[in-house]
Order: sequence, then structure tokens, then C-alpha cells
Amino acid sequence: MADTESGALTLAKHEGLGSVTVCNCGVVSLHIGGVTVRLEMAAFAGLESMVHKAMNELSLQAITARSTQLTPINTFTH
Repeated sequence: MADTESGALTLAKHEGLGSVTVCNCGVVSLHIGGVTVRLEMAAFAGLESMVHKAMNELSLQAITARSTQLTPINTFTH
């Protein structure tokens, strides 16, 4: 969905969290609450990779915590 005023294309949106847009110059903007981070395409791809690795690590920690009957890390409090 293109924003006619700015010319930005909305790539993804999550209600209550934010959105990701890309402008016609190729800069990707990550909007979370009142914060916007503008990234070159390569940096955005790196961010995606980093977040994916972090989610995998959190999943492994949760599995380990369950198998050792520890209290899992609550990711919603930080």
C-alpha cells in the first residue's frame, strides 16, 4: 500500500507495534511507536538476520528451561 503523500510503500504492519515502509530511493524505515529507524537495504537485511538468530536463541533457551524445569524467560517484561 503506497502512502500518496510521501511515496512510501508499506511492506508490513502490525497493529499496536508499528510498520515497515520503503521509499522510492530504497531506504527502509522501521516505525515502532514514536521511533523511526531508517536503514539502507543491506542494513535492513542484516537486521532481519540478527532478529531471526535472536528468536532462535530465545526458542532454544525456552526448550532448555522446560527440559530442566526452570522458569522460562518472560520476554514480555523487557
